[in-house]
Amino acid sequence: VAALETTLASRESELAAAKERLLELESTAAGYISDVAAAHERVEQLSSELSGALGRVEQLSSELSDAQVSIAASSSDLSGAQVSIVAVNENVERLSSELSEALGRVELLSSELSEAQASITASS
Repeated sequence: VAALETTLASRESELAAAKERLLELESTAAGYISDVAAAHERVEQLSSELSGALGRVEQLSSELSDAQVSIAASSSDLSGAQVSIVAVNENVERLSSELSEALGRVELLSSELSEAQASITASS
């Protein structure tokens, strides 16, 4: 009987130690569960922020694409304007040449008129 009582006491002591270890493990597990919940919440927050950032990147990409189209159109307009300026410059040069020729004819005609008037005056 004494041996059984000793064995029983030993088993009760082991059981008490096991219960204490179980409580420690449950406390540790509760801490881990709390940490996992906090990590999950942070992951959801980061996922939301990433989705927002991706939306902004898509918006900026669209704006960049629109700007590139606008730049291409402006470049085309500029090229057209440059062609027009060249044409206007050519017209100005042509008209300037024609004006010089016309002035030369006017001077010649003026000289001929003066000679004709002098000849008429001398004849009278």
